[in-house]
Amino acid sequence: MERSKYFLLLIALSIFSCIDRPDIDQEPDLPDTSMAQLVVMDGHDLRSARPTPARFTLSEDFTDKPHSILIKKLENGEEVLLHDGFISKETGLDLSLKLGAHTEDLIIEVEHGSGVIKKEIKKGELSQVILSPNLIGDTGSSNSNQYVSNSVPNSPPPSSDCSLYPEFNGNDDGSYKISGNSSTGINANKSTTIYICNGASWTPAYINGSQKKLSVYVGSGGTLNLSSSSTEIQVFNEGTLNASSNLNLGPHGLIENWGTISVSGITTINGTLNNYAGSFSSNNHVNVNGGGAVYNDGEDNGGATFTAGGNLNISQTFHNKANSTLTVNGHLTVNGSAQFHNYCKTIITGRVQNNGTTHLKAGSYTSVGARWTNNGSAVHKIFSGSYMTCANITSNTHIIGSGTYSVVQTNNLNFSYGKKFKGPIDVCANNYTASLGDGSVISSCTTVIPATTCSVGINDVIDEDGDCIASSEDVDDSNANVASYNYPQGQGVYYTAVYEDLWPCEGDYDFNDIVHNYSYREGWNSGSSCDAASSMITEVQFNYKFPALGATYNNALVLRVMDTGDDAVLVLNASASYSDEKITRLHDDINATTSFIFTDLKSIYGASGSQIINTRNRDYSSIPTLTGIVTGIDGGYDEYVLINNKSGDELHHTVDSNQQSYSALNNPTKYNNDRFGECNDSSSGASSYVNVNGLPWAITDIPIEWEWAKEFTPLTEAYPDFATFATTSPELDWYSDANPNKVSNKIFKD
Repeated sequence: MERSKYFLLLIALSIFSCIDRPDIDQEPDLPDTSMAQLVVMDGHDLRSARPTPARFTLSEDFTDKPHSILIKKLENGEEVLLHDGFISKETGLDLSLKLGAHTEDLIIEVEHGSGVIKKEIKKGELSQVILSPNLIGDTGSSNSNQYVSNSVPNSPPPSSDCSLYPEFNGNDDGSYKISGNSSTGINANKSTTIYICNGASWTPAYINGSQKKLSVYVGSGGTLNLSSSSTEIQVFNEGTLNASSNLNLGPHGLIENWGTISVSGITTINGTLNNYAGSFSSNNHVNVNGGGAVYNDGEDNGGATFTAGGNLNISQTFHNKANSTLTVNGHLTVNGSAQFHNYCKTIITGRVQNNGTTHLKAGSYTSVGARWTNNGSAVHKIFSGSYMTCANITSNTHIIGSGTYSVVQTNNLNFSYGKKFKGPIDVCANNYTASLGDGSVISSCTTVIPATTCSVGINDVIDEDGDCIASSEDVDDSNANVASYNYPQGQGVYYTAVYEDLWPCEGDYDFNDIVHNYSYREGWNSGSSCDAASSMITEVQFNYKFPALGATYNNALVLRVMDTGDDAVLVLNASASYSDEKITRLHDDINATTSFIFTDLKSIYGASGSQIINTRNRDYSSIPTLTGIVTGIDGGYDEYVLINNKSGDELHHTVDSNQQSYSALNNPTKYNNDRFGECNDSSSGASSYVNVNGLPWAITDIPIEWEWAKEFTPLTEAYPDFATFATTSPELDWYSDANPNKVSNKIFKD
């Protein structure tokens, strides 16, 4: 028995001597000849998550205040949050996103009034993304936006059980269903109802008949396609109604909509259109003629959107009710006997010609891109707490306020014939004088109108932490140092960094001496001028896992941060597996950085410093997570390794283009032992910690929780496509389960 123990000890000592650091005058052969001859392509630092510059700007249709923005990536069909912050029209938002080859598209969501503009884009189209409040679009296109209502319908549309009716065969007089795809036309001379079932479509070759004889119910998931429409048709739409040319609704015509209506040409309304919890869009002009009425009525149905792609001409009635948004991409004309009432939100790209009656109801928001003109017979009233903004105002009639104060914001005023503002209105205009208002009118531009689902509000900035970012856009309004959160890996997602610890000699190149999973949340401030353009990282929350430590050395991981004032502080969350007493703080006054050194990592597993963990056998199936936060950062951070926790024996990553603003993070600390050029190291100039073939001792930004190679298995044997990635194809997914060339029996499956 004693002889056996002695024999095992000799084996252990022999193994230790084989994998211990070689003398620097040695140049051990790599165990795999393909690795020895692998030459990394110029400019490639072996990061699989490539830094992608992204530039986001807001169109002129947005207000000047900051707007909240979410940036997400799509991976494996799931949305992963990358950035939660704010964007302003003045400065936009610039980011460098770390995106892996397996990342699909990106999704941007920006707050706009009562809802959210949602835009899906390709990751190769991030150089200039313009966000505009074009609320209706084809979400399959990279150049379109989709409007997402914040409300939930509470009043369902009428529906019917399709199983109750026979199939439609072209006859009238009765109730029929369409359960497939039909193009059958109809002459409706007798009362007829057609139900388009879920998944079915009707593209009638013709529709003829008497007044009010035909009713069509389009169920959820059903589609009605009209190439020419009877002026007297009645449609109750819960699904999709498409008009491929013009849509003409006659005096007895009726459309009630809870779904989606899309008109390719001009829309003419002589009957009644009720747009409830749905969307209506016309690519061209919309004319509401005498006898016609439109009610964009989301008041009791959770919200509605109505978009005129051209001009909106009203000769009778248009009410934009509560919880509803009207967008006019041309001009608005309210004719002599017509009435236009805005109860919620109206956005007009062009000008307004008011010849009739316009009421801007309490709490409403009306935005006009050009001039507002009132002729002599027009009525223009503004009710309690409304907010109207336009480029210029020309008025031949009084503009009358009622109730509590409303705000009118414009660049220039021109009243004729002694007309003026009257009543409780706060006028924000450069050329306002007392002669342009009665005794109730003020011109302080300080009236507070709260932001609501209808109004963007004005002077309603609640900013608890004083960083000039309103609480509605500030991710932490109790912390003046943080206004946005950035998730470089994605919220809840881990990337991987791996290390060979025999630098400056090559070792076995299996990259499992330290396998480090990390996920960061960066806290960014609001910038020196609260403009986002000059914002920087002020704190970083870290989440660390060390699933494999395949070295006899007891290496230390170091989190290094920019720290000009030597005031950075690390707080480790309570952990049963690791103590903050093992974290050493070291400040470098030459480079203005502070290093937090995580020593004795193997103690996380209760293991000794020389024990090899999870590279030969599954020693530990439970992988603890270390979490904490570092505050007092001045812009950037990175990580490196202290080999065997020896002061000065620093092993860093190659130059990181994401850190160009912080040169100190692309260099060792002042404490580093200069071992460049020894053994196999061929560092020179901007290429540091690499051998003559450009191969590093540290690989980072592998954009998954990566499965590492087994002990003494070179990287190219476990992942053959790594060679192609390193030499010719930096966008190649060599690392994930989607790559079929992984050699499973050479990979440690955790």
